[in-house]
Amino acid sequence: MKPKFKKWIYQLGANPQRSAQFFWRGFVAFWPCAFLIAYGAVNENIWFYLGITLLIPAFICAIYGYIGMLANRFAQVIGHADKAKQLFD
Repeated sequence: MKPKFKKWIYQLGANPQRSAQFFWRGFVAFWPCAFLIAYGAVNENIWFYLGITLLIPAFICAIYGYIGMLANRFAQVIGHADKAKQLFD
């Protein structure tokens, strides 16, 4: 695996607690936005546009947190693979 990719994975997954917080904050903010979109589709359009506007940052926050958690797991796998490789070399 390329060293730049490893460095990027380790950097992104360095703080799993922060990544989990980002994910849960985005996930929790996603649902009221979804309800605003549904409410705005039936009633006034302003709620729809407000829901869409707030949904985008919530979705980005949740995705960023999920990628950070995934990077942490992947970094652990890379670390274990490197240790196993050193054992057998």
